[in-house]
Amino acid sequence: MITKRNSTQSLFFDLECIAPDLLNNDSFYSRMHAYGDVFLKDEDYAPLYSPDTGRPGIPPSIIAGVLILQRNDEVSDYEAIEKLKYDLRWKYALNLPLDYEGFDRTVLVKFRSKLIAAGLERVSFDNLMKLAVEAKILSPENIQLADTSHILGAAAVQDTYQLIRSAILGALKQVDVKPANLEKYREGKADIDWEDRCQRAGHLKELVADAREVLNAAEDTEAKDHEAVKLLRDILSQDINDKDEIIKGTAKDRIISTNDTEMRHGRKSSSKRFDGHKAQIAEDLESELITNVDVIPGNAHDSTGSVELMTEQEDILGGRPRTLMGDGAYGTADNRADMEEAGIEIISKVRDDSSPDKYSKSDFKINLEQNEVTCPAGHITTKYSYGKDNKKRRVRIYKFKAGLCNECPHKDKCTKSGKGKAITLNYHEAKLQKARQDQQSDEFKALYPRRSTIERKVAEMMHRHGCRQARWIGRVKTKLQLLLAAAAVNFKRLGKIAPQVLVPAG
Repeated sequence: MITKRNSTQSLFFDLECIAPDLLNNDSFYSRMHAYGDVFLKDEDYAPLYSPDTGRPGIPPSIIAGVLILQRNDEVSDYEAIEKLKYDLRWKYALNLPLDYEGFDRTVLVKFRSKLIAAGLERVSFDNLMKLAVEAKILSPENIQLADTSHILGAAAVQDTYQLIRSAILGALKQVDVKPANLEKYREGKADIDWEDRCQRAGHLKELVADAREVLNAAEDTEAKDHEAVKLLRDILSQDINDKDEIIKGTAKDRIISTNDTEMRHGRKSSSKRFDGHKAQIAEDLESELITNVDVIPGNAHDSTGSVELMTEQEDILGGRPRTLMGDGAYGTADNRADMEEAGIEIISKVRDDSSPDKYSKSDFKINLEQNEVTCPAGHITTKYSYGKDNKKRRVRIYKFKAGLCNECPHKDKCTKSGKGKAITLNYHEAKLQKARQDQQSDEFKALYPRRSTIERKVAEMMHRHGCRQARWIGRVKTKLQLLLAAAAVNFKRLGKIAPQVLVPAG
C-alpha cells in the first residue's frame, strides 16, 4: 500500500533551522530541497502499490529521491543508505527530519525492479522534460544532438572454458542428466596445468562432450527451448568447431559472459577494445538538456537505434524532433535513409576514408544523372556491372579500363589492381552525394562545430555521474542507470538556466 509523505516535523529535528546556513543556495541539495516535489511525486508511483492492501511502506518519492541523489553523488546502494542516515545534505535535499533512520538497501533493489516491471523507469526524467516543454524550452523544432560512449559491463568477462562450464551448470537445472564431471565443475576452475597445451585441449574436449550430453538429453523435452539450454547451445556454436577445438577469431555477436549475456566486445578505436555496452545520449542544442538516452550493444554501430532515440520523444515534446546533428557515424547512407523515412533531417558529415598518399572514393566525381564516374586524373567511365552490398542489395560497380589505369601516372595512389580501378556505388548513393554537397555550404560550416557541446554532456554523464561503469546486469537496468543520471543532470541544468520552471504552480 502506498504511503505519502507527512510534512509535519518537530521543530527540534527540522533541518530548516540549520541547513540553509550550511549549504549554498545554488547547490544540488538546496535546489532539490526547494523543488524536488515538482518532479518527485508519490502519486506517479501509485501503480507499484496495491491501493487498499498491505502494510504502509516508505513514500516512493523518498526512494526515488535517493536514487537521484545516488547518481548525482556516484555512490553504491550501501553508501547511499549510509548517506541517507548520516549526511545532513541528503536529509535536507529530501526534506527529512534529522532523526530519520533510513531503510535497508534492499528497498532500493526492489524499487528499481518494480520500476522496470511496471515500465516506470522514465518517470523522474520525463517529469523534468514536461516542465521544460511547458516552459517552451524544449520543442520538436529544436535541433538535437546525439553521441555514443562505451559503458563497461557489470559482469566479469569469461573465457571459453568458463563460458562452457558455467552454461552447463545453468542448463543442468533444467535437464535431467548428470555428467560424471559435474562436481568438478562446481568446484570452479579445473586443476590442470593451464600452461600445458595438451592438458588444456584434453579438458576442453571433456567440457564439450559433457555439454553435448546435456544438449542431447534436452533435445526431446520442454527444456530444449529454455533460455539456459539455448545459451549452452549458442556458446558451443560460437566458440567450438567440429574438431572440438576453439575457433580462431571472434564470432560476430559473441557472448562473453553467462552472467550478463547482453555484454559484447566493443571498440573505442581500431586499437582500443572494451567489454560491455554503448550509451546513446540525445541533447537539445540550445538548452543543453538531455532529451533521451538508450543503451545499445557494445558491438553495434553508433547509429543503431538513433531513429528510436528521436521518435521516443514524440509524446513528451508534442511532436517528432525535426533535426538531429551527429558525428560521421550518424551520417551513413542507411541512417540518412531511415531518418528521412521517419521525417527527421540528419546534419552530419559523410565520413571519408582517404589518406594523404591514397585516393578515396570521394576523390572521384560521380555523376548519377549522366551515369558516369570521373577519376582524379580526368578519365571517365560509363561502364558498370552489378554486385551486392553487405545487405545483399543490388549496387552498381563502375570499372575503368585496365590499360588506362596501368599506364596512368596516378596508379600508385589509386589502385594496386592490374585489372583497373573499380568504384562501387552505395545503395543510397544519391543521398551521400547530396550530403557531401550540403557540407560544403556556409550554413553547414557555421552550425556543425556546435555539435561538440554533446561531448561535454556525455563526459559529464560518464565521469561525473558514474555512467562509464554499469552498476547492474543487462541493458534494461543499465538504461535505468542512465535515466536516473540524466534526471540529475537535467535538474541541475534547469536550476541554472530556468529556475522559475521548477517552482510549483500556484
